[in-house]
Amino acid sequence: MGEKFTVENYHETQIPRDFFRADQLAQWNDKNYHVEKYGNEFSVIIVGETHYNPEFEAKQIELTRLVRPEFVLHEFLGALIYNPITQKFEKQKGRIFGENDGPEELYLPRGLIQAANEMGFKIIGCDLTQRELTKCEKQLAKDFPAKYRFNEEFEAAEKIGDPNYIFTLQSDELTIQR
Repeated sequence: MGEKFTVENYHETQIPRDFFRADQLAQWNDKNYHVEKYGNEFSVIIVGETHYNPEFEAKQIELTRLVRPEFVLHEFLGALIYNPITQKFEKQKGRIFGENDGPEELYLPRGLIQAANEMGFKIIGCDLTQRELTKCEKQLAKDFPAKYRFNEEFEAAEKIGDPNYIFTLQSDELTIQR
């Protein structure tokens, strides 16, 4: 067993925590999930891309509770932050928001919000907003005019010469149709 370190810079509502160790991770990983680890003590976790699966969500929340992070990054929040002190969603400063980038369009596992409320960590969005995505598509068309054009009517980039390859915006996510 490795030496124990306690993290001192936690929020008032956040419980003090020790680093999660490699031997604890091995005990948790009873289903042989693919895990890449760096070092023998952890305070950050990144989970994969499987969504809306109750079994996977439960394991992700279980791991989050074990690691007790200072914050959790979650793509579903876009540019929002869930603050467990206020129990509300807040906009990240310096980000671009459109009318469909609000918390009413969100899906977060209830268990993750409950863990955040109990343990005091913020859940931080780490994906583009709809407005930021549109801005990126416009820039793509501007930077590569021989490959892409921006369709103002649909507010989406199109690949020139391949009419079946278009970017469409559906349900606040980028869908590539081939």
